[in-house]
Amino acid sequence: MTALASPADLTTPPHDHLAIAASAATTTAAGTETLAPWEHATLRRALAPTDPLAHRALESLVAAEAAIRRRLSADLRREGLSAPGFSVLIVLVTAGGELELRSLRRRLQLSKANATEVISRLQARGFIERRRLSSDRRAAAIELTPAGRAIAERLFPQHSGRVSHAFAALDESEKRSLTSLCRKIAA
Repeated sequence: MTALASPADLTTPPHDHLAIAASAATTTAAGTETLAPWEHATLRRALAPTDPLAHRALESLVAAEAAIRRRLSADLRREGLSAPGFSVLIVLVTAGGELELRSLRRRLQLSKANATEVISRLQARGFIERRRLSSDRRAAAIELTPAGRAIAERLFPQHSGRVSHAFAALDESEKRSLTSLCRKIAA
């Protein structure tokens, strides 16, 4: 049986939430740990967020992002494309068909490792070509192939429709507010 903390030990908010959980637990005959009623209340207070509204906002934002990501990526997956892969193709189309890899990564906020994986998959499918820059052999340029341009141009109208549908519940003012709030949080 584990040592049980007294109510006096648990009245001061701890700095280590795991320590309070361990000190308040007891082991039953069946081997499961239980908390006394006063220990539940103290543990809840110790683990309570300092800004509950911020936590609810985060939870809602994460849930909304996951729902939208699922809706938008389903058709892309059927085409064998990931959302980042599709984004690479669209950025290349809008940039005139070619970008330096460093610029592409910066525009899409991709890590080196993620960019390498996405670029390798697109290259294997024949959607892009990677080549070293003659001016700087350490740098690479990514060029859209005709097959890459064709799939981007074929899928973009459907994707754009799904984006519009995903945000149809919001009016124009709410979309502007959401955009502004997300940029403010990201800054």
